[in-house]
Amino acid sequence: MYDMTLFFIGNGFDLNIGLKTQFKDVLHSYIAKTTEDDEVIDFFKNSMNEDFEIWADFEEKMGLYSDEIQKRKVK
Repeated sequence: MYDMTLFFIGNGFDLNIGLKTQFKDVLHSYIAKTTEDDEVIDFFKNSMNEDFEIWADFEEKMGLYSDEIQKRKVK
């Protein structure tokens, strides 16, 4: 069939070649508001609009937001 080569690239490869791919580099564009945002997405982006130091801070906030979205679904 097809000959393929699979490359496994470890964590940090992108940073080592100079790409601006740390979450701090993309957070601003990720939480930027758009006209397509509905109420839930808007709430999420507002709650994410903080200056996080490390990815784990962002993950923790995502977990807290998951609880909040469940509460909003119940209403």
